[in-house]
Amino acid sequence: METVGSSVPGQADLGCTIMTSEYYAPAACRHQQGDQKPGGLAVVAIGNTLRADDGIAQAVCRALPTSVKKQACCFDLGTHTYFLIDCLRGHSAAIIIDSTSSDNPPGTITVLDLAELVASHSPLKCRFSHGISLLDELTVGLWRGLLPATVLFVGIEAASDGWGEQLSDTLAEKLPEVTAEVEKLIQGLLEGEKINA
Repeated sequence: METVGSSVPGQADLGCTIMTSEYYAPAACRHQQGDQKPGGLAVVAIGNTLRADDGIAQAVCRALPTSVKKQACCFDLGTHTYFLIDCLRGHSAAIIIDSTSSDNPPGTITVLDLAELVASHSPLKCRFSHGISLLDELTVGLWRGLLPATVLFVGIEAASDGWGEQLSDTLAEKLPEVTAEVEKLIQGLLEGEKINA
């Protein structure tokens, strides 16, 4: 897949396949063409890069090794979570990365099985920085049969969500460690689930 730069104002190029158009709608990747069997891994970055640590998902995706990025379809939704199912459909697995704001220390990584939560309607104990619409979107995807079998949420605890285009010093320092953990999760899904890029 070729690398496509983001055309969304204020949104950074993640250095991987970014599927956004000038209308904020994700363009289709090869896993979304026709009636083929689901395949591949979608990695979706959610966050506002103008609000300091809320842009941690994009920072992590930019920091991932190129070899990892080439094995996944990466989407930068910014704060446009209503396009989430458009990004997930056609894939056999997905990882959604976003900042969290709970009582955990900054840089804490929380991994949740969202497919399991949506299917069981279990209450979510982790607050997303983009509201409850994320689970609503996934529920609609489940009803429509568009949800991948595996959907993991990787939440990274923010230190600051004030205005600013840079991560807080705390998260900037933890970025290599957080990126390594996300990379391990991606590789584990690709290898363990035998997902073909």
